[in-house]
Order: sequence, then structure tokens, then C-alpha cells
Amino acid sequence: MQTRLAGRGRRGLATLEWIILVIVFGLSLAAGAWAVRNALVQEYSELVQAIEKVDLHECTPKGDTFCRQP
Repeated sequence: MQTRLAGRGRRGLATLEWIILVIVFGLSLAAGAWAVRNALVQEYSELVQAIEKVDLHECTPKGDTFCRQP
């Protein structure tokens, strides 16, 4: 009888360990996704600012063919 009760306690402990493991894994996965999202947002906002600063209406008087005024 004692061995059956001890086995049930161990099974419950193992289940609790798995639940805690899954919770920790899920939280770390969510935190990693949040960090990647923030990094992408920052990089794309910097890219947008760089694109906005490009001015194709000014051409050098040397006759560049890259920039033509309409």
C-alpha cells in the first residue's frame, strides 16, 4: 500500500514538473518573439527614415545619368 501511494505522489510531481517546464518554455518563446519583433520594427523604421532622406531631384552639374529631372 505504501508503494502505491508513493508512486502516485511521484507521478503528480512529474506532472507538475512538466507543467512548469512548458510554462517556462512558453514564456521564453513569447519573450524571444517580442524581442525579434522589436528589433525588426526598429530596423524598418531606420530604413524608412533613410529612404525618406533620399532626394532624387538634385543632380550634380557633372552630368550624372543616375539622377534625371523630369
